[in-house]
Amino acid sequence: MPGSHVHGTSLAPGGMRMNMRRERHATPRADRLTIARALREMAALLEVAGQEPFRARAYARGAEVLERLESDLGALVDERRLTALSGIGPGLAAMITELHQTGHSKLLEEQRQRVPAVALELHRIPRLGLRKIVALHAALGIRTIEDLEAACEVGYSRRRKPRLPGRRPRAAGRDHRQHPPSPSHEYR
Repeated sequence: MPGSHVHGTSLAPGGMRMNMRRERHATPRADRLTIARALREMAALLEVAGQEPFRARAYARGAEVLERLESDLGALVDERRLTALSGIGPGLAAMITELHQTGHSKLLEEQRQRVPAVALELHRIPRLGLRKIVALHAALGIRTIEDLEAACEVGYSRRRKPRLPGRRPRAAGRDHRQHPPSPSHEYR
């Protein structure tokens, strides 16, 4: 019967049941491109934090899958078929589902709390990992790429440079590029 209500459902024209609770309490759903951006952010956060590289790559791959997705993401989420997509495992599917349904991810929020905001900006510089970023921030107050450029322009001398991980001071007057004398001259 049109208009009859049974346990939160009603009959739509044509006799199909509709879930009225979902319509009344609908939350804004994130679209696939917004979720892909969140997955890329998670990949960057994991990379900056020095987590296992395969985890960061998995999130980046998941973002690529969503960017290329031609089918309806909402249907895949509702039918719990995200893992049918190549490159989407159960953990990634759970995060995508949470982002799609709520617009937020607890896992992403936790990772944002672990990684300082300054690290994301400075991470764009090649070979500058989280340990060096933290050391630069602690020693020189570096928060942005502009701060780092200014510190480089001031030209800290070797005496004033902070001791950074992965950097060893060279012995004074010693040229590390010199090779020992060839043994051939000793036989003359």
